Amino acid sequence: MRALLHDGWLIWRSAVAPLSQPSGRSAPTVRDSAGAVPSSSLAGCTWWCSRQRDVVAVGQDIVIEEPPESVWLIISDVERTGDWSPECRRCRWLDGADRPVVGGRYRGSSRNGWRRWSTTSTITSAIPGVELQWDVTYFRRPVARWQFHLTELSDGRTRLEETVEDRREWWLRIVSPWVTGSRHRDVRNASTIGTSLTRIKAIAEAQHGPSSADGREVKSRDEA
Repeated sequence: MRALLHDGWLIWRSAVAPLSQPSGRSAPTVRDSAGAVPSSSLAGCTWWCSRQRDVVAVGQDIVIEEPPESVWLIISDVERTGDWSPECRRCRWLDGADRPVVGGRYRGSSRNGWRRWSTTSTITSAIPGVELQWDVTYFRRPVARWQFHLTELSDGRTRLEETVEDRREWWLRIVSPWVTGSRHRDVRNASTIGTSLTRIKAIAEAQHGPSSADGREVKSRDEA
């Protein structure tokens, strides 16, 4: 694990997120001095966390053997969220919306063990093949800002980042452990993000079988 300073954020980096200890505080999109997000050395994911004032955020990224356009078709279909999220089990559009556009809203139904709760999300950024961002509220009060960011790699593959910024007010931070069953929300988010990214990768790559983005057969490390 290493630390660095980035735009006022104190950042810790690790190959995987801690699952038993409270994590540090993090920024939604953290890159090194060269502007790159490091590749994972374990399970295909890189985790980061940092700290600035009272903002809490965590994020991970993963490389997918498909172009951004293909990955976008999956993550932008918010009604499929339950296919990859271990916590948000169902989403449905509100107010007649049927696709992610800025201002579009949808209701999310989540579950953690026997605990169940619902939130409302509003799309704040939707750039096909690049970025999907949404704000989550609970009883009309801010909860979090989530984001998917897609980066096309030189070989046509996609680096997919998922980040979440905790925007809860003090009273909701006190109440939410009883609502969601998660005392350390940043640790829980790091864990669920890793699961989500792994599942999205499997869904995307299963569409075309074991082939690379340009259609060439992917060789194993032993064959390379």
